[in-house]
Amino acid sequence: MDLIIQHFLRIEYRWSIYREFKVFYKKGVHAQNKTEITSVQDRHLEYLIESKSDDDKLMLLLFDLICDFEKDRKLNLYKKYLSVGSDINIFKQLRLFPSSMRGEGGSFVPVIARRKDFVQELSESCNSLKLLQHRAYLEEKISYLRDDIQIYMKRDFTEDNF
Repeated sequence: MDLIIQHFLRIEYRWSIYREFKVFYKKGVHAQNKTEITSVQDRHLEYLIESKSDDDKLMLLLFDLICDFEKDRKLNLYKKYLSVGSDINIFKQLRLFPSSMRGEGGSFVPVIARRKDFVQELSESCNSLKLLQHRAYLEEKISYLRDDIQIYMKRDFTEDNF
């Protein structure tokens, strides 16, 4: 596996390998093998994050995939990045969530609430002086998500009653 990753890292135009990374880390893993496979995947993602955290293009590529993972898996990988990469400018560019959002039962409120909870938990892990800017950035995100929840709650109410 390391040889495959080294090959990917040697490619000059890393964005062209997005599909290959997505196939390797695809979500459609059979339930019986899921734990073992995600464990191997996560070890390699952690290796890449630890060894290449200063490679902004690679981090953007990886976190474009990671943002789609389930909460606990995603949280662990973001925490890993925070433990090794403290560049606030790169961190602000990392996607925390997929670009699309599906509502539940016609409402986006539960989805946004889960996003807020994720950012809150990530923010709480920024407990060092070196991560003070990261925490402030995440707190700002939390505030925006709270505002979004209020907006969508009002929208849901008006759509249901009128």
